[in-house]
Amino acid sequence: MTAKSIATGNTLAIRSRPLLEKDTGLTRQLVRIFARHSGQEWLQVIQERRLVAFFQILRQKGLPRLFLKNLCMGAGAPRVTLGLVVFAECHVEKLGSLVVSSATATQLEVLLLEMQRKTVEYGALARLHASLADRVDEIGGHLAKVFYEEVALQCLNTHHYRSALQQQFKITNI
Repeated sequence: MTAKSIATGNTLAIRSRPLLEKDTGLTRQLVRIFARHSGQEWLQVIQERRLVAFFQILRQKGLPRLFLKNLCMGAGAPRVTLGLVVFAECHVEKLGSLVVSSATATQLEVLLLEMQRKTVEYGALARLHASLADRVDEIGGHLAKVFYEEVALQCLNTHHYRSALQQQFKITNI
């Protein structure tokens, strides 16, 4: 990745802010295009914490959930990782039930693998795991084994994750 492509991604994110504030439909198209064609550049800009204002506007407008199906269940690691970042940075409570119920085992496994590769804040990780649990149970098999091994590992890793998961499931004893 070149410095020029990172600068271009940063410029596009900054310049898209007025559009984002005014036109939801065009903003959705813009994010889809960015995710499809320059997901890697966006991830670099995000890692450098240069899109804080962008995520604030997305939250204010209630737009993150509109993008998550195309991102989290999309093709390609950069797109899925971008979906995880949007989920975490915009403090999305859960993935929509339509998104999750229509996800295939392969899509969910790719999402799980990207969650393992990408450092996601523990509260967001717990919310995401809680969003997926029913669908994973429905699919079962290898996916359920991988999923619950990851949940168990995260429960052992940190109290913050356990607390967030308890809150999602309203459980009193994990």
